[in-house]
Amino acid sequence: MQWISVKERLPENGSRVIAFDGNKVLPVDFSIYEWGHNFNELDYYDYTEFYATHWMPLPDGPKE
Repeated sequence: MQWISVKERLPENGSRVIAFDGNKVLPVDFSIYEWGHNFNELDYYDYTEFYATHWMPLPDGPKE
């Protein structure tokens, strides 16, 4: 898989992807709103906005 720049294209609305902000890589939920879009860091207690520069789809899970 290759990293995709957010300047090239964005993930599908409502998708869960891996995102990079220049310092760290995290799984995030991606949402599109009428005022823009958000990469939201997954957290048990709250969603934190994550300013991604690149993203990629989550890999497939292990196969038995």
